[in-house]
Amino acid sequence: LIKKYFEPSKKILTIIRTIKKKYNINYSTTLAIYYRGTDKYKETQIASFNDFYNKIIEIVNINKDIKILIQTDSAEFIDYTHRTSLKNVIIIDENKTSYSNKGIHNEQSYKTNYEDMFYFLSTIIIISKCKYIICSSGNCSIWTMLYRGNNKNTYQYLNGSWYNNNILSIR
Repeated sequence: LIKKYFEPSKKILTIIRTIKKKYNINYSTTLAIYYRGTDKYKETQIASFNDFYNKIIEIVNINKDIKILIQTDSAEFIDYTHRTSLKNVIIIDENKTSYSNKGIHNEQSYKTNYEDMFYFLSTIIIISKCKYIICSSGNCSIWTMLYRGNNKNTYQYLNGSWYNNNILSIR
């Protein structure tokens, strides 16, 4: 269903190739993080930065040379990761972050949002192809899994707990 009705456009596929080349992304050696912050607290409980960091470290400890692709709307989360000991971090500069809790989509014009969405969707598709994914709950995480076609090697934070391949993980 996804491949038939939601195949990315030529423009999205071009952006994916450009981002992949620019940031030297190898899907089989990349851990992708999708941290949704800003206004998401209105809909669900958001994991702490430390919760995400601890989950990242679990994977890094068994994959020492893995690259870490971070996609977030929270500039504070980016700042937090810069203060940690994480190595091989990739942050796609084309995607915007914010220090407010309003939501980036509420801070910009419709025209700007329209243009930004091409890079954001391309990034979601890139994340879907990475070896590991750490994410929270929400529409973008759902679409990541839909494009991935499965939930293998994924860790999702939902309502105070981590889930991996449908099994509840202990915090």
